[in-house]
Amino acid sequence: MGGIIILAHMNPALVHGLLALIGLLVIVEGLGLALVPKALGFLAGPGAAKPAARGWTRLQGTGLMLLGASFVMASTRAPGTELAVIALSMWACLMFSRSVLKRSAATA
Repeated sequence: MGGIIILAHMNPALVHGLLALIGLLVIVEGLGLALVPKALGFLAGPGAAKPAARGWTRLQGTGLMLLGASFVMASTRAPGTELAVIALSMWACLMFSRSVLKRSAATA
């Protein structure tokens, strides 16, 4: 059995708590990358702590914060939050793609 199928048999409160915890950890990682990219640049990959790469590291941190916020919102399962979760996830993908474009432009 796959991991997702096993989670379906767990208590729903534990699944929501696990999703919220993962979201909070992703938010903290994103804050670290956005605020102190020199110290936590190793989380973003090789070369992310270099001064020339701090711009895309901060974009990556912003994307992680948005993704974490969508995880936390998804864990609440409140009615009407589906659109907000999708929008936050799409903005997170935009931040990740902008960071990749910025990184590739800096190395080219």
